[in-house]
Amino acid sequence: ADPRPERLRVLERLALLEQEPARKVDALRNAGRLATALGEADRTVAAWEALLALTREDGEALDGLVATLEREARYGALVSALERRALLPSAHAEDVRRDRVQIARIARTQLGDHERAIEEWRRIEEEIGADDETTEELATLLVATKRPEELAALLAGAASRAESPARRAELLRRLGEVQAQELARPAEAVESWAAALDADPTEERAREGLRAALADGATRPRAVAVLTAVFVQQSEWRAALELLEVRLDVAPTTDARVAALLEAAVWAEQRCADVAFAYGCVERAF
Repeated sequence: ADPRPERLRVLERLALLEQEPARKVDALRNAGRLATALGEADRTVAAWEALLALTREDGEALDGLVATLEREARYGALVSALERRALLPSAHAEDVRRDRVQIARIARTQLGDHERAIEEWRRIEEEIGADDETTEELATLLVATKRPEELAALLAGAASRAESPARRAELLRRLGEVQAQELARPAEAVESWAAALDADPTEERAREGLRAALADGATRPRAVAVLTAVFVQQSEWRAALELLEVRLDVAPTTDARVAALLEAAVWAEQRCADVAFAYGCVERAF
């Protein structure tokens, strides 16, 4: 017969009766190890919890408790155990981050507690540092909880930290979409899309946002100016010429209209070999 179940009962009894702290700790530690080996989840949890009541910063007990609660899918208790482990003074930053990430994911996916998940991701950013993972997880949660102001602030902050031009452009484009669609701030959206194209002139959805802004009289002048500059920078001459009528519509003076027409004439003749278009522009200018 397997002697281990009887030994576990002896260790549990010894831990209950023992008055000397060090011996009590030893009995509980051995009980926790043996209960784990036997697959006795409830007794494992009881032993590690009793040990932690005596030695609150016992790493082995916390690791054993976390492993058992995770295996048993006891998510509420698991979150509490992970929190306790993350608060250990001896914990390394990468271990703290791992535990807090797990708390945040359990809160969202298993407990449906979006507030706790947001709190944990923000804590990670404040205590350890923000990165693409924290940004995307928070963005998902802020969308789910309908917090566009906070989402806009998150995206703006992430864009300011982004090292890759493509990533910065993506974040600024998304910021513009939030400003336009959720916050009803079209002028701010145009500036975000302009900044996105400054980082990456090929960001197509930022271009689409600016094209949509051409339909609004308030944002049309800035949107057409940005798009024209981008198309010229990228040698997309036909696209630049297609904006001519909008440029003429927003031109503040006759001189500005004439300048736009003559500029378009040069592009048409020299860049597009479209003499007829060029001639038409010159004719309209004079």
